[in-house]
Amino acid sequence: MTDSRRKIRYPTLAKGALPLADVNVGDKVIWVSSVSRWTDRKWVFDGRLVGAGTNTVTCIWDFKLHDGTSLFDPQHSRLLNEARHFFWSLYSARRVGRQLKSGGAGSIFSGLRRLLKWMVEHDYAGFDELNNRASARFCDWLVDFYAMKADENDFTDDSGSLDDDTELDELDQADAAVKGNDSSEFLSDDGEAVDPEDIGGVTPGTFSRSLSVWCYLWEQRFAMSKLGIGAMQEAPFFGRSVNKVSIELSTKLPVRIPALPDAVAISLMNAAHEFIAMTANDLIELVNGLYQIRGTTPEDKPDAPPDTPEVSAFLRNFRFSAVEGGLPWHDPLGSRGSSAFAELRRLVDELVDACVITAQGETGMRIGELSALLGGMNEQTGLPSCVTVRPSKTGMLDLYYLNSKLTKLRPAPVNEEWLLAAAPRGTTEQPDAVRAVVVLEQLLAPLRALADPQIGQYLIVTIGVPSGFPISRSGVTEPNNHLLRLGQKDFARSFVDWHEIPMTEETRPYKKSRGKCIRTHQWRKTYAQYVFQVNKRMLPAIARQFKHLALAMTEGAYVGTSASLITGVAEFNRNLTSDFFLSRVRGTSSKQEGRLAKLMEQYLPELRKIVEGMDDNKARGAIDAWCRNRDMKIFFHGYGQCIPAIAPLQAECHKRAQTVHWANKAPNFAHREPSICTGCYLFLAGEQNIDHWTKRYVDNKVIWLKANAVGRGNEFRVAKIRADQAKSYLLSLGATLPELETTDEG
Repeated sequence: MTDSRRKIRYPTLAKGALPLADVNVGDKVIWVSSVSRWTDRKWVFDGRLVGAGTNTVTCIWDFKLHDGTSLFDPQHSRLLNEARHFFWSLYSARRVGRQLKSGGAGSIFSGLRRLLKWMVEHDYAGFDELNNRASARFCDWLVDFYAMKADENDFTDDSGSLDDDTELDELDQADAAVKGNDSSEFLSDDGEAVDPEDIGGVTPGTFSRSLSVWCYLWEQRFAMSKLGIGAMQEAPFFGRSVNKVSIELSTKLPVRIPALPDAVAISLMNAAHEFIAMTANDLIELVNGLYQIRGTTPEDKPDAPPDTPEVSAFLRNFRFSAVEGGLPWHDPLGSRGSSAFAELRRLVDELVDACVITAQGETGMRIGELSALLGGMNEQTGLPSCVTVRPSKTGMLDLYYLNSKLTKLRPAPVNEEWLLAAAPRGTTEQPDAVRAVVVLEQLLAPLRALADPQIGQYLIVTIGVPSGFPISRSGVTEPNNHLLRLGQKDFARSFVDWHEIPMTEETRPYKKSRGKCIRTHQWRKTYAQYVFQVNKRMLPAIARQFKHLALAMTEGAYVGTSASLITGVAEFNRNLTSDFFLSRVRGTSSKQEGRLAKLMEQYLPELRKIVEGMDDNKARGAIDAWCRNRDMKIFFHGYGQCIPAIAPLQAECHKRAQTVHWANKAPNFAHREPSICTGCYLFLAGEQNIDHWTKRYVDNKVIWLKANAVGRGNEFRVAKIRADQAKSYLLSLGATLPELETTDEG
């Protein structure tokens, strides 16, 4: 090492500072940085671009490891030395591709740091120990890491520097994008389309940053060997590209994201319910009163001061309601020395967060589906227009449904409904989930009225000003999924009593981060697993609630991810299959329609001999054993069910996919849809599918009738064919056709 003051050669780093160190490699003197020594704990890179101002990137080597040690501790000296030589060679002597820009040093360093932490945790002493098996282990670990990682704003340092508490970074879409895949949906292992919005912005590009470091290590193996550093001995990922591996890992992520631990979910839901009950009436009155006093701001005065004496007096003089006859739940606004506007804005934001938590937790809807809810009141029902209520089949319950837009696995958004809540018929008190939606409607009504009509149509509008409340339409923006996710984290941090939650392996990351690692996607799994634990026969209902195209999606990605429930899922499916065959043998099955009913006739004589003289319990056990020996299992969908194992070569979905094989025991889900299944030898529809066929009949019949009324019926003949098919199934199952207000059916 020397300490002379010569002009640097590579890379171009921060200007105006004196060079501090160089590195002797053989007979050459190689410079590290114009502002950093080789032995410094920080290497500073100048990432300036023309016209972009100054943007230095600081790479900090002295970061903490899993065991509390630092990479600068003596036991890690070999790894630190190899990492420095690799990182330096990448910018001064890259062997493959174009010279890297110093402005991207932060992106590459964050991936390197992730790898170094993993190597220390898993006892890899140097880069020469990394091989294909190690890369596979790293990929598996990376999926688990992101399954519990929080959103990007929790880890991004606005200065652009990296320190031991900051993960700059993995979620930076600009640097980490994988071409063609960074913004699109991708399929999870069970086949369900997953939007990055559902899992906090983690995309294939997110994984590529950590994986790219492995490829850089392989590319630089000759440069590192020349420096006397052990290099990787084989290309990582078994020769596959980073792009393909990143997409593969992305498909695994939704399945690996766990449901919220019961202790966390219960505490968070209780806190949200209590906050709504305590604050909603007062905050609705405050927001509505504020905008009534303000009136309408003239369009030519968008910057009129909002803090008028009348408004300020109204806020300061408002007295909050008392809790159970005691003290008011909140001191007068502005009495603590802060702005009354700021206090009210914080409370309103927290109430919106509590309502979103309640609605999502009690429906399992995606955050994007909640954002798509439309605002407005239905004067006839006294409920928000996005809520409909109708009696249950028995007439004992009132069922409340949320109407929103479904986009997953659909070429265009379609109107769908989700069960929101249920209450005994005639009950006047609203269920908690319904109350949450009503509060959102009433609380944000003045803001929707202020907003541009295109934005004001939504139930959950965003207050687009940093503090206080907007006075012009530009201050109200459309729903923002990202802010709703962050809002749930903020609410959890502020209102969950984390000291009361027991410390277990499941709750540890939540207690440690005070809810920062919560993902909105987890509510879906929490909902599914809770309902399934209550009643295992609710699995098809969960699939309908989630709008899954196949029950296998619900099993694999939501219920089946819980080890404690996997046995229950298998038992549930076996019981349904056994009951199905037993009802056919006993002649007690409900009306059924489909070619499978005829195909099963050939098995009935054999089954009747097996169960002859047995009561139902023994008969069910005998049929269960018969089904297990033949690996027969029913696969359900909203429109029907099938048993591929009865005649694997006859499965129409496999014929379409050209995957026909005698060993097929499950359908080809990629090609499973009504138009294919209804013509299959293995398909059957029963009374439990009447709701689906009724909706299919109404939707398609209305489309065709409207088109036919304007002389375009022939253009929509596919809709008519579908309606006729649905009508045929309904009549065969003994259902009553819905009455449509029509004059001409063509």
